[in-house]
Amino acid sequence: MPAHRDLVDAFEGEDNVITVKADELSRVGVSPSDVRSLSQIGLPKELDGVFTVHTRRVPQAFALHEFEAAGEKQKVFILGGVPGDERLRYFLDVNDGYVGLFTFFDDGPEADIVNSTVDDFIEFLRLFGLRAKMRREASVDELRQYTSDVAAYLRERDSFAFEESDNWWSSVLDRLQEQEG
Repeated sequence: MPAHRDLVDAFEGEDNVITVKADELSRVGVSPSDVRSLSQIGLPKELDGVFTVHTRRVPQAFALHEFEAAGEKQKVFILGGVPGDERLRYFLDVNDGYVGLFTFFDDGPEADIVNSTVDDFIEFLRLFGLRAKMRREASVDELRQYTSDVAAYLRERDSFAFEESDNWWSSVLDRLQEQEG
């Protein structure tokens, strides 16, 4: 699991990383380990094409969203969205601890699981942040190798996130590898 300093280094400064107040997370029922991760390690404020805390529509980042599904009350804590697509929201399932992605359609939302844990989600964002930073200085071959190495590591770390070829991270990696040629 990365430390706060690792995230700050990957996203080039304290101003580019945000933490959530521990008492706010505890109040809505987030587990102690996830409270620690979000309040002490944090999240990047922005990762081009992948993640942003700057959401304009409801539900906003860092808000509790409650709803009923399959006859049960659900509680999710919104982590952020996808830049350029206000229909998408990353969330932490307060009851089960996984990170998912809502797509809000006109006829209702659909959700997919993105990562098994919030720590996996933070690590994925950190490694993609390092890749974005590396793009400025690395050759195409170096970038291609880094992406391949990261993909292998992430598949091993959270195999569930790659179980299906249309899972979120599989799609992100496919898009990056297409850009690299």
